[in-house]
Amino acid sequence: MDILTPRLFLKPLSADDLDDLAALYADPEVMRGSSGVAAPRDRAESAAWLTGTLSVPNEAAWVTFRVEGRGTGAFLGRCGLRPVQTGDDTELAYAFARRAWGRGIATEAAEAVVTHGFDAGLTRLVACALASNPASQPVLEKVGMRRVREETLLIGTLTHYAMDGPATTPSETTRIVAASRHRISGPRIGRWRTFEPIAPWRCSSAAWSRPWGDW
Repeated sequence: MDILTPRLFLKPLSADDLDDLAALYADPEVMRGSSGVAAPRDRAESAAWLTGTLSVPNEAAWVTFRVEGRGTGAFLGRCGLRPVQTGDDTELAYAFARRAWGRGIATEAAEAVVTHGFDAGLTRLVACALASNPASQPVLEKVGMRRVREETLLIGTLTHYAMDGPATTPSETTRIVAASRHRISGPRIGRWRTFEPIAPWRCSSAAWSRPWGDW
């Protein structure tokens, strides 16, 4: 499944994305905010991360997307949903290259992924952000998440977030436009959906299990 937003094109990660991901994870400024490792990865570590991500069952909306500029194909980062290690929750997780910072790219991608998850039937999402990564926390709050608790780790203070899905049906809270065989000024897209959020989701303050160890 591919997703279009006003500025972005999201498509599921594949093995072909290793070069872009390795460059992303080698940037110390990007990885400084990682809630799992908080340190750069080498190519082998990035390859292992990608292999693990691609092995996640594609069910319950669990998919991590490559995020690129709509019409340009420029790699900007990744954003997606994945199961937590314990419990039944699903985590929203993302990482973006420095060229995407300060432009609202992370929020735009996260909103589309959250909508995708709830439209696919999920009823709850969680996320986390390090205190040393203050730019990530507003992103989570803008998509409707609220702080649940804080946890002190060796890499710093980790803030946990959670949200419940909408009480109404997806069609009442978003406008979803579907099309097929549509061409934009960039890569050809066979099936895609565009999302325009028009109402915030409800949040939850219930406790939840810590998500996967990396960002």
